[in-house]
Amino acid sequence: TKEQALLKVGDLLVTTGFDGVFPADLPVAMVSTIGPLKEGAISYTIEANLCAGDLNDIDYVTVLPATK
Repeated sequence: TKEQALLKVGDLLVTTGFDGVFPADLPVAMVSTIGPLKEGAISYTIEANLCAGDLNDIDYVTVLPATK
């Protein structure tokens, strides 16, 4: 059987919530390019487009309080 890709162009990258700073499932970016997995490597090199567009054009942000 053919292996199923773990990561595909167009995949949505979201926050995990594990850091305790950002809540889980906030959209961050869309995968645009995936480099080949090199022999022995444990991670991919990717490029992604931010969901927010150009961060230099943001005028307002909302800061979410931490949850406990």
